[in-house]
Amino acid sequence: MNIWICYKRNRFYVISILLTFVFILTFLKREKDITFVDITKPETNISAKKTVQVSRLRNLGKKIHCKIPKLELWPKDIKKNGFKFEPVVCDSPESEWFIIRDRKIIFTTTAKTHILNNNVSCELRIIDTKEYLEGNSKFKGRVYDIKTYKNIENGMQIPSDIFSIHCSQGSNYVFENLYLTIKPNRNIISNPPKSDLSSEEPKWNILIWCFDSLSRLSWQRFLPKTVEAFKEIGGVWFERSNTIGYGTVGSFLPLLTGKHERELHQAVRGKKGARSIDDYPWIWKDLKGQNYSTLFADTGSFNWKHVGFNATPTDHYARPFFLAIKHHKKKHKKYCLKSKLRLEILQNYIEEYWDTYNKNPKMALVNYEEMSHDNFGDISGADKAQAEWLHRMTKSKRLENTIFILMSDHGARFGRIRKMKQSQWEILNPYYGIRLPDNFKKLHPIESNNLERNKDVLVTTLDIYATFSHIIRFVTNDKVKLRIHKRSASLLSSLPKNRTCAAANIHKKFCMCDRFKAISVTDTIVEHLTEVIIANITNSLKPIRQHCKPVKIKRILEAYKVQNNNGRKTGNKTVKEVYKVNFMVGAFYGQYESIVSATFDISRTAILNIEIQEVNRLDRYGSQAVCVERDYPELALFCYCIHQ
Repeated sequence: MNIWICYKRNRFYVISILLTFVFILTFLKREKDITFVDITKPETNISAKKTVQVSRLRNLGKKIHCKIPKLELWPKDIKKNGFKFEPVVCDSPESEWFIIRDRKIIFTTTAKTHILNNNVSCELRIIDTKEYLEGNSKFKGRVYDIKTYKNIENGMQIPSDIFSIHCSQGSNYVFENLYLTIKPNRNIISNPPKSDLSSEEPKWNILIWCFDSLSRLSWQRFLPKTVEAFKEIGGVWFERSNTIGYGTVGSFLPLLTGKHERELHQAVRGKKGARSIDDYPWIWKDLKGQNYSTLFADTGSFNWKHVGFNATPTDHYARPFFLAIKHHKKKHKKYCLKSKLRLEILQNYIEEYWDTYNKNPKMALVNYEEMSHDNFGDISGADKAQAEWLHRMTKSKRLENTIFILMSDHGARFGRIRKMKQSQWEILNPYYGIRLPDNFKKLHPIESNNLERNKDVLVTTLDIYATFSHIIRFVTNDKVKLRIHKRSASLLSSLPKNRTCAAANIHKKFCMCDRFKAISVTDTIVEHLTEVIIANITNSLKPIRQHCKPVKIKRILEAYKVQNNNGRKTGNKTVKEVYKVNFMVGAFYGQYESIVSATFDISRTAILNIEIQEVNRLDRYGSQAVCVERDYPELALFCYCIHQ
């Protein structure tokens, strides 16, 4: 009786103790009792994605502040690698036989001596691509001699933007070089836009210069003179720039179309229904509608994995030049064409373009990759020339009516730098800088001040596209309004300081606000996630398995769990957690980084679903996948060709 009375008086405490005991037992059992659903089948290993209402994401952006980890300029593991760059020394000026001046080919003294005295004959070959053939991977990246001019003469008019000159003495070539210049489009020059006397607003030029694969901090490490020069000419650069897609295409499509790649039709080689990208809503199409001249200088970002264009996309298109360089590299010193740095040739190309169309509005995009993409640190050799070019463009008043964007697409994606601890954030944090001309600031002081204030806000290339839209509204007096992506915003508008990845339309796998907590590589969940990833890779390789060695796990290198996610509830009965797993496979020792989300039941005793969000390669694979990279570029990073 006394015991019952005692229980009734203290039953709350007794029940609390019992419940606590049960909870502890359940937690201790978790690792042993976890069950896994069979998701190795291709139709179940990636979950269906549910649409989240925009308003909900905006509210999320208001509640949670984005905290980006403090990154060091020179962390210890970067210093250990000791990145060194040997200065570029090109040939002497005497090596040049021909120069381009006022759109004419001028013979130098060296050329005159050889041609007159040594029975040397020279011919010019116009170089171009045949974009319409490159849908067939066998023709990808080829350049063609479109037309040949025999026995060229001093003072001859340039016949094209891109050509080579070959001089021979008998059967031996004694001189070869490649040229990039601007042959004016007479239709554009003869039809300048009519000035609107009722408006003070000029048609602003747009110049975008991109160095490929450089994080914001890498600009500061290897291009300090350029960063300083950009500040000196009035440029504003953004601390919290965040990439929103994988690789150059993942950054450039939002920049140039205002859309994510997943929102556009399929264009990846080997994928069902893939077709050319001519009909994408490119920004240069809208600008052409406003009588702009357009230029695109890029090696072929949209041609490696993607089908590319059927027709030349812009008025001036430098891709044939970049492709032709590959055939000329062995004939010239590193990064040079005779006496000139190839970077400087590209800079001169832009200067000539600006001068040729000085009465026309124009847009140009340059993506320069050869000194930064595969040779991390070599970009130091571009610093002095690029800094001088920025000042030259300003002093010559070429930037007088020009919105100038200096940027990169993302940080280093592979190689030694990618294996460093800090690189998991650096890859997501490219360099974005914008310079507004003085007369723009006078006409639009509020928008100019907004740009300055936004330098510490989380921004993406979708926002840069929205800025283009804003500029076009100014140019057309609000008659033309480009449709911008939801949750993107012009950098000329006032953006909230506490903007988050959700509010800026940045997918979880690209969000640099997330922090990762290291967990054991022997964790049961980590091991299972890795097995699922390997099974998924194996299944993906089925179309080419006769060419590739089997992919088998060698060891798990590192494992992390996203802290900011902290077991986000996805409903009344499930919880989702996000993991990052780095692993090495056997046979070819390929190293990979994967981002995977796992959905648990509410008690976290069973994994209900796994979604593989991303699998990227950390090391260069070079020629390992040469047997499949043309037809199946997306699978190349997983393939080690049986016949090497």
